[in-house]
Amino acid sequence: MNLLKAVIFDMDGLMFDTERLGVEAWSNVGQKLGLNITKELMLKVIGVSWVSNKKIFTQELGEFDFYNAQALFHEYLNDAIVNNDIPVKPGLMDLLDFLDEVKLKKAVATSSNYDDAMFFLTKAGVYNRFDAIVTGDMIANGKPNPDIFLHTAGLLGVSSEECMVLEDSINGIKAAHSAGMKPVMIPDLIPPNEEIRPLLYAKLTSLADVILLIEDMEK
Repeated sequence: MNLLKAVIFDMDGLMFDTERLGVEAWSNVGQKLGLNITKELMLKVIGVSWVSNKKIFTQELGEFDFYNAQALFHEYLNDAIVNNDIPVKPGLMDLLDFLDEVKLKKAVATSSNYDDAMFFLTKAGVYNRFDAIVTGDMIANGKPNPDIFLHTAGLLGVSSEECMVLEDSINGIKAAHSAGMKPVMIPDLIPPNEEIRPLLYAKLTSLADVILLIEDMEK
């Protein structure tokens, strides 16, 4: 039996189908500000903090008012969610219920900032389902550094080896592996590449599959 005491969730693209909304939002920002924000550039910033976002955008586009672009991004995203509800990924609620039943701790570790995370989690009605919530602005070094996962494990009172991390992004998988945890990838917009595959504990197609994975681990 593999020792498992906690499951740590990424948020965007893993729990919620917000990565696609993010691509739409950046496309809208590019049109409004006359910036050449390509899909390739958008994919580069998936799973990283806003500090890293700014560095990547500036490297690609040169100096511009990033904070104005960030505000327009949030405006588009928030309007879309307010008007249409947050798109919850299939299997999330069943997985949360299962983890409650088997008494495994649950946490969120997201590169999004605190205000965004609280808005999404509250809107989806899952804010109170987690034992800890850690956001990108709470730590010094974002994914692919392991800091956010190590901090989360500390809050949960468990060791790295006792944690499974659910991620959709390459940076998130790198961070989970560096933290010494069990990285499980459920791809959203970006499939695993040759660099990532050896780091994976498992690759699944949906959150519902996590239930079967944990049940197999406990046999």
